Amino acid sequence: MLLTQHELIEDPRDIMANFFINISSQFTISTQYFGAFYLISHGIIKVILAILLFKRKLWAYPLAILVLIIFIIYQIYRYTLNPSALLVILTAFDIAVIVLTYIEYTRIKTQMI
Repeated sequence: MLLTQHELIEDPRDIMANFFINISSQFTISTQYFGAFYLISHGIIKVILAILLFKRKLWAYPLAILVLIIFIIYQIYRYTLNPSALLVILTAFDIAVIVLTYIEYTRIKTQMI
C-alpha cells in the first residue's frame, strides 16, 4: 500500500496501483518473506556471477550455467506447488541468460585456441 499510496491519491481508479494492491493482499507473511529472500539471494548470486563473467574467468561460464539450471529446476518445482506468472517470467529470463552465457563461452573458448 505504501508504494501505491501516492498514485491512488492522484487517481483512485489507477489500474496498475489497484492491481498491485489486489495481488499483494493474497500473499501471506511467509510467502512475502520467502519471495524477498529468494529474489535477494537470486540477485546476489547473479551479480557475483556477472562480475566473474565480466572479468572473463573461463571457469565461471560453466558455473553460471549450472547455477542457473539449479535455479530453473527449483523454480519449476515451486511452480508445480503454486503456479505463478512471475516464476514463468523469471524462468524464461534464466533460460535466455543460459543461452547467452553458452554463446559467449563458446566464442571465448574458440578465441583462446
